[in-house]
Amino acid sequence: MWELLKGRNLPGVSALDKAYPLAADWGNIFPNPTLPLFVDIGSGNGLFLFRMSRSWKNKNFLGLEINKKLVSQCLDTMNLSSSKNLHFINTNATTTFRFIVSRYKGMLSCVSIQCPNPEHHSIPHRWKVLQRPLVEAVADLLPLGAKVLFFVMHDALFLLPEINILMFMYI
Repeated sequence: MWELLKGRNLPGVSALDKAYPLAADWGNIFPNPTLPLFVDIGSGNGLFLFRMSRSWKNKNFLGLEINKKLVSQCLDTMNLSSSKNLHFINTNATTTFRFIVSRYKGMLSCVSIQCPNPEHHSIPHRWKVLQRPLVEAVADLLPLGAKVLFFVMHDALFLLPEINILMFMYI
């Protein structure tokens, strides 16, 4: 199936990707765009990154979230706070991670994925995050010694073996 779809643009995914101009102006986003970058895929309401950015001023934090409403709320909260090392982008990380992160001026230091399969209870798994393009992009862009963190809900622990298989299968 992968070979059949390889290189093709799916209409729904393409529409979302076109909705966000992918060329991020890192100099306007972060005061120091050469600091190590921590990327959180599926950043949701942003609480995790807000806490991280307050604790580690020597890193920049980027949240990638597919839900536009959540990203708007995060950006509003960010603008009211003093966080200068934090930003959120509304995008489908599965298809845009490589393009966005590869243009960052500093080093990618860590990637976290909050819930690798948020729809694990549904049959189709429409928004399954750990897809081949994302896994390959993360593997290509992370330097040796950097980390990938997975945060899985307690009711989805059964997914951990599948996550390990996917990570090793695609890299």
